[in-house]
Amino acid sequence: RADVDPVTILNQTAANLLFGSESVVGKRVLWGGDTRYHTIIGVVADVHQFGLDQAPPPAMYLSTAQHPSSSAILMVRTTDETYAPLAEATVRGWNPDLALQGGRWMDTVVDDALGVRRYTTGASMVFALTALLVAIVGIYGVFSQWTLERTHELGIRMALGSSGPDALAVVTRSGLSIVGTGLAVGLGPDPDDGGTAVRCPHTGRRNLPGRDPAPRSGSPGGVCRRSSWRPHG
Repeated sequence: RADVDPVTILNQTAANLLFGSESVVGKRVLWGGDTRYHTIIGVVADVHQFGLDQAPPPAMYLSTAQHPSSSAILMVRTTDETYAPLAEATVRGWNPDLALQGGRWMDTVVDDALGVRRYTTGASMVFALTALLVAIVGIYGVFSQWTLERTHELGIRMALGSSGPDALAVVTRSGLSIVGTGLAVGLGPDPDDGGTAVRCPHTGRRNLPGRDPAPRSGSPGGVCRRSSWRPHG
């Protein structure tokens, strides 16, 4: 009602910012250029109004009877798609002269908010997989050529009495030592924080435990070992 003391509802962020852990119901606050104190009658959850990746700002909700506005957003909780025309007819029943814009389902609003992020994430995954494939092909080719150049040496070793498995072990051990050195340099301790220099793209986690198997998977070693065994494919 317009003839009573002005009231307001705070979101959780505003309540925490202004009053901390105190109970806010019944307390009074000033809003904008209004010199009247507004009595707080409740606290509601935060709303990500400006993007899901942005922290909700402090907000106050005012009565339209006490603070008339030229525009408003009406939200209706329903699962019935036929309810939208009924809601529009109800609003027009209040005031036939109101200009109404088309309604949208909340799922559509969320999809629009996440559209750009989903596109960039998908594109990043495609580029990452392409880079991984190029790296695998490059590692395979380098170690295959490197093993091929040692064919003469392996022949001499076998002529001197080395068995096939022993010659294979020599080549494999040499290849894996190079891969191990590369992994040690790439995944070694970060001098800044003493942790493992790996940053997970989804969680931002940096200090991975020393036995975490995720970043230390044997895929580079597997490619090296296979290319050492079969240099001609």
